[in-house]
Amino acid sequence: MAVLNWKTHTLAFTASAVIAASLLSAPTVHADEYSEAANAACNHMRQCAKQNMGDIPPEYRAMVEQSLASMCQNLPSAENVPGFGPQHPMYAPAVACMRSITRLSCQQHEDGVSTPECDKLSNM
Repeated sequence: MAVLNWKTHTLAFTASAVIAASLLSAPTVHADEYSEAANAACNHMRQCAKQNMGDIPPEYRAMVEQSLASMCQNLPSAENVPGFGPQHPMYAPAVACMRSITRLSCQQHEDGVSTPECDKLSNM
């Protein structure tokens, strides 16, 4: 029986979880800095997950590709979190965290490396 590369799945779901947590942990964002940074972070992590698809057997590839294709579209929108905007104390740290995610290498994502910016956000 073929074995899936669970790192690919974990990376994809981690991207969604990190971005969702940064939204839900903070109590209306405009199509702005945060939304752009969150989308960039998600796209970066999605690209990293795609790079790791070599280990996935062909019979599972379509399923994984479909999940990756839609992962950034299914993120909760900051507009759905009342009061979360530039004036919110967690807004700037959330933007910084999302931007820092895009600076990590794919290997660092696989290794579960966090950034100081995301650590700061998670400790707020």
